[in-house]
Amino acid sequence: MKEQREIRGDYFIDRLGGWTEILLALTAFGITLTRLKSEPKGSDIALAVMFAAEVLGAFAITRSKLPFMRVALWIFSLRVLCGLAYMSVIHGDKLARSTLGFPVVVAIYCWSRVRFLRTKP
Repeated sequence: MKEQREIRGDYFIDRLGGWTEILLALTAFGITLTRLKSEPKGSDIALAVMFAAEVLGAFAITRSKLPFMRVALWIFSLRVLCGLAYMSVIHGDKLARSTLGFPVVVAIYCWSRVRFLRTKP
């Protein structure tokens, strides 16, 4: 009988959270793509780029390695800053307003994981 391979709990949480974030970001990315079909605007293109970056950052989280987690931290930190800048210019976008909270939480998670992975890779 084949032995089950064990996985560390923190790696499991990285994968679970990373794939959850990928699904959430892909959903929001799909919404922005449908917006682009009807009437393309520069603001929708910027929002689509931010969601695409979220997908890349979330995929980096699933790797559970220090260099990838640092990249994810930078991506999500930049995503939060770009989201705040976007909302300061485009005030009435409910999608941008309602989807900014999770990248903030993920950036904080990446920061704590980078600190932990430095001590115990």
